Amino acid sequence: MPTPTLGATADGIFAEITSLEAHLAATFLQLREKLHHHLRQVEGQTAPGCPDGCEGSVKDEDDMIHAVYPDDDIESSIPSLKDLKAPMQDADDIMDCVHSDYNWERTRSSSSSVMAKAPLAPLKEPPALQLATQGRLLDLSHKTPEGVASLRARAVAQVSSMADADEIMDASEFRLHPRWIDLGNKSQHVLEATQRMRRRGKKKTSTSELEAALNMVKLSSLRSLTSQGIAGMVKMRRSFTVLNPNSMERLAWDVVGFFLIVIDAFVLPVSIAWDLPYSANDAAGMFLLVIFWITVTFWTVDVIINFNTGFYEGGRLQRRRLAVAWHYACTWLAFDTGLISLDFVTIASLLSEAETQTTDNSMLRSIRVLRILRGTRLLRLLKFSKLHSVIEEASIAAGKQWLVLVVAIFNTTFLMMACAHLLACFWYYVGRVRSDAGEQSWIDVVGATQVNSFVQYLHAFQWILTPPSPPQVHPASAGERMYCIAIFGIALVVIGSALSKITGTLDELRTINAEKTQKRRQVRQYLQSQGTPLELTSRIMRFVDYKLTRHASVDVDSHLISPSLHLELSVSQRGASLSPHPLFALTLQAFPDVFADVCAAVEHHVYGKSEVVFTIDQLAQAMYITWNGSFELMSDPREEEQDRVTGIHWYAEQSLFAEAVLHHATMRSVGFGDVYTLTGQQLGQVITSSPACCAMYVEYAKDLLDRLKSVKARGQVTQEEYESCSKTSCQDNKIYSDVYPDPKTILRAIRLQQDLGCAEEIISDMLAGKVRKDELPGQLQKVFPELHMEGSHALLSPPGERERSESSCLSLVALVCGNYEAFTEPQNEGSKLTKQQWSDLRCLVRRFRPSDDALQAILVLLASRSLGKSRRVLRQIPSYAQRPEQALLCLFKFYKNVVPSVELLTDESFRTIEATLELHQEFNLAQMLQGENVPASIYQLQEMINDKGEDVFKSYIIFLLGFMSGLAGGAGSRFMDAKNSQPVIHGLLTLQHVLDSSPRAIYWNYMTERGKQFLLPHDSPEDLALIRLACLARVQDKNGYKHMCSAWELLDISSRLVLVDSLLADGIETAALVFEFLPLCIEKAQANVHVGLHILLDVMVDLIGHMKAITHKLPKYAEKMMRVDLLDMAMFIEAVQSRFVFQTCISRCLLQFGDGRAYLKMSSYNWGRSREEDSDTTNLAYSMKELLQRHKFLQETVTCRSPEAQVTTGGDPGRKTRTPQISHTA
Repeated sequence: MPTPTLGATADGIFAEITSLEAHLAATFLQLREKLHHHLRQVEGQTAPGCPDGCEGSVKDEDDMIHAVYPDDDIESSIPSLKDLKAPMQDADDIMDCVHSDYNWERTRSSSSSVMAKAPLAPLKEPPALQLATQGRLLDLSHKTPEGVASLRARAVAQVSSMADADEIMDASEFRLHPRWIDLGNKSQHVLEATQRMRRRGKKKTSTSELEAALNMVKLSSLRSLTSQGIAGMVKMRRSFTVLNPNSMERLAWDVVGFFLIVIDAFVLPVSIAWDLPYSANDAAGMFLLVIFWITVTFWTVDVIINFNTGFYEGGRLQRRRLAVAWHYACTWLAFDTGLISLDFVTIASLLSEAETQTTDNSMLRSIRVLRILRGTRLLRLLKFSKLHSVIEEASIAAGKQWLVLVVAIFNTTFLMMACAHLLACFWYYVGRVRSDAGEQSWIDVVGATQVNSFVQYLHAFQWILTPPSPPQVHPASAGERMYCIAIFGIALVVIGSALSKITGTLDELRTINAEKTQKRRQVRQYLQSQGTPLELTSRIMRFVDYKLTRHASVDVDSHLISPSLHLELSVSQRGASLSPHPLFALTLQAFPDVFADVCAAVEHHVYGKSEVVFTIDQLAQAMYITWNGSFELMSDPREEEQDRVTGIHWYAEQSLFAEAVLHHATMRSVGFGDVYTLTGQQLGQVITSSPACCAMYVEYAKDLLDRLKSVKARGQVTQEEYESCSKTSCQDNKIYSDVYPDPKTILRAIRLQQDLGCAEEIISDMLAGKVRKDELPGQLQKVFPELHMEGSHALLSPPGERERSESSCLSLVALVCGNYEAFTEPQNEGSKLTKQQWSDLRCLVRRFRPSDDALQAILVLLASRSLGKSRRVLRQIPSYAQRPEQALLCLFKFYKNVVPSVELLTDESFRTIEATLELHQEFNLAQMLQGENVPASIYQLQEMINDKGEDVFKSYIIFLLGFMSGLAGGAGSRFMDAKNSQPVIHGLLTLQHVLDSSPRAIYWNYMTERGKQFLLPHDSPEDLALIRLACLARVQDKNGYKHMCSAWELLDISSRLVLVDSLLADGIETAALVFEFLPLCIEKAQANVHVGLHILLDVMVDLIGHMKAITHKLPKYAEKMMRVDLLDMAMFIEAVQSRFVFQTCISRCLLQFGDGRAYLKMSSYNWGRSREEDSDTTNLAYSMKELLQRHKFLQETVTCRSPEAQVTTGGDPGRKTRTPQISHTA
């Protein structure tokens, strides 16, 4: 073909290209048919379902081709290929000319007209499907018993060799422990039952459900069942804080009150004894006036604070406001209000005194009486007993013995001096009253009437401390003599009790030291008796001294302390070491009772100098939290550099939640150090009492392990990355968002800027190919603010979702513009998308390209699609819109500030998006690509397309192209490479017949194309079933198919019948079971050495039989297409370690029906036995079972090998099953 000139028209160019593509496709189709024809001729030399690896078979695909076409005949068999090579090169040059010299809109319209002239031919059902409709599922007539026995023996050896190769499992895998899976299921069951009870509002009828749920999890109490209640309680605690009586704030307030009481105790007696006035005329009066107003103000505020201070009742802190108010009213309220009332009477007396000095002197007598009432303020000294206990407890909490002794001596001395001060002032007051009455008092006797007040006080104070004998009082003063006698008695009691207390404190300290000395002596004697070396003895004694110094040397009788006080003691001792961890800090805020239980479960360990805490590559048994001391962390023992660790850090946290985790470093104590440990079993037992807390921990565990897997896949994980993953996983938790709501993530508060004026012009330029490749990401972020680095995805979506959404948009633009380089930029050279695959994708785009408005709407949808599955979004939208498509529509309608790109859409475009999302919700392309759905799903798609129109279907196909292209992210399409794009192309090419072919023809033509990709046979119903099973098993090459066939060969005839019948069911005419997450189950089974694919297939036969029995007994569940959720089973497969437990798990499972599907749930009994291992008895039983199965298989083969004995559908009459329990979910 000559090189086209610039004057060539676009119509002619595309007509030539289309003709060349059709000619080349027809040639390759002829080659493929000839190859299959020759392969079928040599099929007798190969094992069915096993194209290679068997006796007499060719080794690889190249051998097959050369076996059919010798080297000399390959080029001669297709002579047109050489002739087409040059025209195709010219076609590439033509496309370059088109893109450089012609307008894209004109070429698009021309290509559309060309494609419209080539209508698609309807698809036909494969001939093998007709045999299935006749009931001829298996054909064993051409197989001999000897050949079948040989194949089965080889299959057993194949599976055994696979098991031996995988026997050693990687202990560093972060796989969730069955304990947490079971706890998650139980807590979810309880929470769902509680929510149903609240929704229905029928407590009597729903209580039985809740009781059943509680019995399942064996809860001792139901605490905080919903996160809404948790958030409400936390908010209430923050809004109306009730102080802890032992908090630092309350302690500081009590210290201020103590100093004011001390001032009153010394100042008030002096002012009464010497009758000092409260006035501003002199310094003493001014001082008394200021102190009076300070104390009145303080004790008035103290009443309010007491109404906001909790109290301890039975060792438990009470913070309920009603209980706090009642407790204060019954204790100190009357006393405090009485004294405050007297203070206000004193204020009134001061005001009255000021008035009488200027107007009326007749009230002086009553004012003197009121002045005496000032002495009632001394009753506040009774509060000193409370402050004394607080000070004593604070000194004990400090843990210093000398401080306890100093505090005791100080308190005793202060009480003695205060008593002496009061007695001295009262002694002077007695003498002054007698002198004012005109009688001779002790003041006159000692000659102190003319000295100043300070000297008079010294006389009185000395008289109290060293009373003269005989007393220097007047013989006629009976009152003074009686006071002297009283002083002697008071001094005897006060001094005696003070000395007794000091002596008792010294004896107590001496006893404690004696116990420590005795323990130290016992250790020394033991070391001497054992002949311990001096160096080791010195180290041990230093360690003993450290432990005796920092830890209690005596044991406390546990019966003396209540369980609640034990928990509070544990919190006070270990809470400070746990609270820095983000998860435990969240537990403290949301579930304080659970946090106390966790503190009680933590174990304390003390390490001496150079002792190893844990070793690298050692199996982690617990989580380690460093508390005190210094440690060395060595990631590589060969390196001399070591990281020094001080303070609070945590290590091997994933061992709490995973099955097997290895330490990534070695930790050694530098000096003496304290470490706390917590095992997963201890943590699981603790949090069982709170279903909501269980759900929080399970959600955190799954997120943490997923993050650590992704981080470890990139290389060695550092301690900083471990702690960062813990923090991020906690912040993404649902309970965390309820307790600590982030204003930036509240949907109503998000504000994104968008320039609507130039958005449409930029989109038009991008679709026309006028924007350079390096400018596309920036232009996309400008047009779609959701994709900005600080946009909606950055605020709401998990990491990586923004990149995937951007990749979808970039890939779709590249497809529309025909930019192959931009589309394949992030792909590796070895697996890059081929030109033929690119041509197929471009053909789909040209055939299904919608209008420009619809294409713009699809870009808006791709830019924001991942927001619909964001957990931060789902928590803020109604419960009826929790599916991703529904959540995204809710954002489009009610939260346009989160997705401002919606403003670019017209009403018609918005309806197109709404219909596209509805199609995407009902039909899952990924499920079709891996054979997970059935033809009935395509039938539903046909019905929806007929209802919504062909334009919606076009938009849906284009959306699927962009959606699938962006699955792996990248500045283009990293996912749609040569390997991954082929199934997508096959699926979309068959879906384009959705309006002109039957669902069965579309579905099985796709399966047939997938089989042809690996040169698999497709002539019988069993072949089609194996192809679908290969799609479910995600087979990628011939070896994978060979391993799958080996597992298939281990099944008996009746089991194969059940599976073939189930795999070929269409859900339209015959009832079909759609097992969701079955590919995940197969993946987990192949990875688990104790399960394997053959055992999973055997269990699936049991499950199919159970489901048929249930639908037969309960007709209301009998539907043509029933979906069965196997997610819980997939997690069980990953954890189970016994073949027997897995093979019998169906009889112990639970079936829950709800939301139009059945949920297969593993019971607690299954999860409890998941860690059991096979014994000698079970291994012997397996061997006997294998012998019986071989004998049965040979009998069935002999019976069914005649041509007229084609095997039809049927069940296994010898298989004993027990129907699983059924529960209903609204």
